[in-house]
Amino acid sequence: MAASVLSPQIEQHTIQKKYRAFVSGRLTEKQGLIDKPIAKTADGIHREISEDGQQAQTRFQVIHQYENFAEVEAELLTGRTHQIRVHFTILGHPLLGDKLYGGPLDMGITRQALHAESLTFTDPLTDREQTFKVKLPEDMEQLKHV
Repeated sequence: MAASVLSPQIEQHTIQKKYRAFVSGRLTEKQGLIDKPIAKTADGIHREISEDGQQAQTRFQVIHQYENFAEVEAELLTGRTHQIRVHFTILGHPLLGDKLYGGPLDMGITRQALHAESLTFTDPLTDREQTFKVKLPEDMEQLKHV
């Protein structure tokens, strides 16, 4: 029911999805737009940048640059499987703890350092903008103190 009521916003990409991620290395750009098409690989699990892929756009902003990694906010302008993970990997900055895409596994987190932080959409029943936020999980919060 909810998906059918929200489907026009989904199709028009007007639902705003923001994520928090911790990525390896030092980012030279403090904000930007990653605009690279993504396709499935032969194994059906991984995704890769490919001219034959679907359009994929991720807007990002560095929240804080640490010695060997950065905390970033990533906003999906499209919604592709593994989009944030693939986009930061192609930049040379895979997510901390991301085994699938070669992220460092020794940085204090045992899973990919990616968190769905907020979702904003227009409630079709009231025509009011709604935003839902979720607190950063403790294991990612601890990365700020490493």
